[in-house]
Amino acid sequence: MAEYLVELYVSREDPAAVESGAERARAAADEVTEAGAAVRYVRAIFVPEDETCFFLYEAASAEAVHDAARRAGLSSGRIIEALGARKGGPGPKAPTTAKAKLEESATSGLLADEEERGDCHE
Repeated sequence: MAEYLVELYVSREDPAAVESGAERARAAADEVTEAGAAVRYVRAIFVPEDETCFFLYEAASAEAVHDAARRAGLSSGRIIEALGARKGGPGPKAPTTAKAKLEESATSGLLADEEERGDCHE
């Protein structure tokens, strides 16, 4: 499953809002899972200095997270896919897009041309 962040504004003066939001997020994720879309609430990360809170989910799709966030009353937040490494695990694997493949191909071709001309410096 992919990981997603729901980003919300939370006043530094109201850290209790994080705890209540986390409880609602957990319950809503369970509801969405019972309805057939696998969603798991993982944790909340509050950054008081920036008045920002991130709710981390694991889910099969951003749509499932959107549904869980809406049910939890977190629907005003931005939902984005997150890449990260687990303790002792491999780092994130960047998504492979057509653009990335094209750039990789172009870079490989340039390096091959430089090698043929003797332009490579070691």
